[in-house]
Amino acid sequence: MGMAMAVPSLSDWQEERQLDLAAEELASAIREAETEARSETSRYGNVVARTYFFCAQDGDHVSYFTRKGTTTIRPKGSFPENIRGTGNLNLTLRKDGYAVESSKYSMYLRTKDGKYARQIVVAAYTGRVRIVRDA
Repeated sequence: MGMAMAVPSLSDWQEERQLDLAAEELASAIREAETEARSETSRYGNVVARTYFFCAQDGDHVSYFTRKGTTTIRPKGSFPENIRGTGNLNLTLRKDGYAVESSKYSMYLRTKDGKYARQIVVAAYTGRVRIVRDA
C-alpha cells in the first residue's frame, strides 16, 4: 500500500523537476542572448544590429530563439509537450545587453495540468534574469 502512495508523488516530483529544468534553460538562453547583444564582433560579422529574443507557445511546444538583425542565431530550442507557456516573451536587447522597447519582461512556464508554474522575469534596466517559483 505504501508503494502505491509513493508513485503519484514521484510523478509530481518528475513533472516539477522538468519544469525547473525548462525554466533554467530559458533563463540561460536569455542570458546568452544578452551576451550576444554586448558582443560587437561576433561570428556574424562586425555589424551593429539589434539583438532580439523571442519565446512563445508554438503548437504543442514552447519554442525560443535569438535573432541578430535578421539572422536567427543560437540559442534556439523548445521544451517538452508537458511544458506550456503563458503569453509571449519578445525582448529587444541593446548593445549593453539591456532589454528595451519590450512591452513585457516576463513569461510563465507551467506544467500541462497547471499544477506547477515558474515565472521568468527580465529586469528592464539591469538585464538580470530570475526565476520565481509557483508564480
